[in-house]
Amino acid sequence: MSRRLDPRTLIWASLALQAVGFAIDAVWHGALHPDFEAPARAEMLAHLASVHAVFLVGILALVASTAWGLWDAVTRSGDVPEFAVALAAALVQVAGQAWDLSGHLHQSHGPPISWAMIVGGPLVVAVTLWVSRARHRGRTSAPGSPAEGRVASHR
Repeated sequence: MSRRLDPRTLIWASLALQAVGFAIDAVWHGALHPDFEAPARAEMLAHLASVHAVFLVGILALVASTAWGLWDAVTRSGDVPEFAVALAAALVQVAGQAWDLSGHLHQSHGPPISWAMIVGGPLVVAVTLWVSRARHRGRTSAPGSPAEGRVASHR
């Protein structure tokens, strides 16, 4: 019997992938090439497609996994508010990243608000999942288990 994959697992994996991508970016820009500025759009595109690829894939994975979570919640679990907030936050991150990438392609940097969106989106997703974890555990635990008791005591 196979176990059904929980959308929350993929959301956390997407956040972890972004963290790895951010670490790669930090090492590349901070330690290896601190003065890097691409002289032309083609070089900037190549740079974004290589050094930033892991982070960008993590952003896309977060949108896909939160959208799947919302769909799953609508059709199965009932966690609609949590997944709606998570998807909205993931989309805010996409908008911030698009704004920042546009700036890079025009030989400038995105405004500070774009970075607030890039960082704030996944933080909102993580906090939303963390806050809703007790209710989720209560539904996935067997009646009478310790997790069920914790949830029941909060009602």
